[in-house]
Amino acid sequence: MKLRITPQLHFVYDPSIERGAHLSQLIDQAVASDKTLHSSPKTPLDYLSKEGEAD
Repeated sequence: MKLRITPQLHFVYDPSIERGAHLSQLIDQAVASDKTLHSSPKTPLDYLSKEGEAD
């Protein structure tokens, strides 16, 4: 196959990878912050035992 015209390549910047990495970092920060604020996990039994103590 012989071409008389050479195709031209056009590159377009795609910010989706950078944006995805930034969003992933924000999610990781939010999860880490949430873990430090709520370090002891609460279960339904924890709430029931506290209600019984108040009586």
